[in-house]
Amino acid sequence: WTSPFRRALYQAKRLEQAVQESKGKFRIIKSREDLQRYLEDRKKTPEITAGLLTIEGLHCLDAKLENVDELYRAGYRMMAPTHFFDNLLGGSAHGMEKYGITEFGKAVIERMEQLKILLDLAHASPKLVDDSLQVAKRPVMVSHTGVKAVCDNNRNLSDDRLQAIAARGGVIGIGFFELATCGKDTESVLRSIEHAVKIAGVEH
Repeated sequence: WTSPFRRALYQAKRLEQAVQESKGKFRIIKSREDLQRYLEDRKKTPEITAGLLTIEGLHCLDAKLENVDELYRAGYRMMAPTHFFDNLLGGSAHGMEKYGITEFGKAVIERMEQLKILLDLAHASPKLVDDSLQVAKRPVMVSHTGVKAVCDNNRNLSDDRLQAIAARGGVIGIGFFELATCGKDTESVLRSIEHAVKIAGVEH
């Protein structure tokens, strides 16, 4: 339990165990083909569901680039460089220094793209978002965030960043929580979604 990397492998095994125990009602998506097969199967069996194994904060790499491959083999298909603190890859939106990408962070993103692991920038500092968009060649994900125009804090995306992510073919997910939307009601979520659609386009 002293190794974040070993804990990540343990969690992957737990999810595989959940698949086995579900008796066909739950599966893990590991490829485009898995997703297409699941969508087709769900038309015939609506009660089945699926999940994507992801990581928030790659401090779990234990500072070893080769661990990206190990996590891929364990089933992880989306990874966020940072979570609630700055680390060896870059700065967090919640971190003390909120710096940009490091050389190790660049190497990790490049390896992730070779393996076709989705890059999630949900907790990245503004500088890390900008730097990552310079390094990444594939579309990026911001899985749960908000927009500064509705809720102005360091966690949320400016209009320029919304446009930059969309220009790269990326996808922006609006979070259903107060830090993302500055509200506890449905209307605050809708305002954020409407603004993101206005700036980035509905397809993003």
